[in-house]
Amino acid sequence: MNENGPDIEAVASLLAADDSIKGMWCVPVYSNPTGAVYSEEVVPRVRDLLA
Repeated sequence: MNENGPDIEAVASLLAADDSIKGMWCVPVYSNPTGAVYSEEVVPRVRDLLA
């Protein structure tokens, strides 16, 4: 994770290296003590990587 959400380059690298990866979980919670969010730029890139 970084300030915009998942590190897209790291996710892409892991997907390219490991065929057993089939998806990624994003679990919303009511408390967010770290303030982590998925930015509007990151969400479509995550969707496209996992489609």
